[in-house]
Amino acid sequence: MMVDTMDMSAPVTRGELREELDRAFEQRLAPLVTKEHLEERLKTMASKEDLDTWGGALLEEIKKRIREELRSGMNEMKSELKSDLNVEFTKSIKSMEETFRKQVSTFDDKYMDLPKRVTRLEGAVFPDNQQDNKPATRSDDKPGAKAESKKARQVTHSSKPARSPKRR
Repeated sequence: MMVDTMDMSAPVTRGELREELDRAFEQRLAPLVTKEHLEERLKTMASKEDLDTWGGALLEEIKKRIREELRSGMNEMKSELKSDLNVEFTKSIKSMEETFRKQVSTFDDKYMDLPKRVTRLEGAVFPDNQQDNKPATRSDDKPGAKAESKKARQVTHSSKPARSPKRR
């Protein structure tokens, strides 16, 4: 027996009510997801092992890129540091060279008149050798100079050299 749904005053049997409630319940459940549907969808999704594998590969790729970027940055910093150190070392070396030149020139200035003083001292100590104060000529220019220089070397080597005091 089919009852018009608009007529709410007509009596309904228990079976009809149950039948009507089952149909309404099925209509309401039809759009909802079923267990079979969920299992079918899960088959296409990644498993935990797949996610671990992909996550590990992704992590390694990230680490690799970070290493490459760090190497690149370190190489840039190294070249900048080399350049900066080169400039600083050059400045320091030039400064040390200038200081050294000043010290040497101060030392040289003290003894600039040394040849004149030695000549005057030799004149005072050896007055009879005034003729020998002429500019020295090469011993090879004189005849028989080789024999004289050989004798002079023998005399020089036979005597003991004077020992200089040790510096501490």
